[in-house]
Amino acid sequence: MPATKRSESREVADNGRMTTATAPRPPRPSAEAPTSAPLPRASSSERRRSIRHPLGATGLVSFDPQAVDPKQLQVMIINVSLHGVGFRSPVGFTVGDRHSVRIGAGPLHLSSNFEVVNVREREDGMYDVGGKFV
Repeated sequence: MPATKRSESREVADNGRMTTATAPRPPRPSAEAPTSAPLPRASSSERRRSIRHPLGATGLVSFDPQAVDPKQLQVMIINVSLHGVGFRSPVGFTVGDRHSVRIGAGPLHLSSNFEVVNVREREDGMYDVGGKFV
C-alpha cells in the first residue's frame, strides 16, 4: 500500500466480510491548540468530587468500629462514589460522627470508615444519610 498523507483516507479491513473499505483518519491536534484547556466547573448545586453510582444494595453500618462485637445496623445503600456513600436508615445519625460501613458479601465487598456529613429525615420516618470516606 503506498504511503498516504495523514489527512487522506486509508484502507481498513472489514473482518466480518473480509473486504476492504476506506475510513478517514482522524485529524492530528494542531500545534497552535492550547495544551491545557480549562476544565468545566461543576454547578454550584453539585459540589461532589466524584460521580455517584446508584447502587440499591444492603449494607451494614457499625456504630463503634473499634469494639470487639460492634453494634450493627442494616441500611439500604442508595449510592456510592470514590469519596463517600449515601444510604437510607431507620434511625438518625449525628453529623460529624464516624462509623464504618460494609457493602456486599463474601470476597467482593466494600468496607470503609466514613464521617456523617448530611442527615435528612424523610416523610416516611426514614433518614437519608450522606457520609464521606475517611
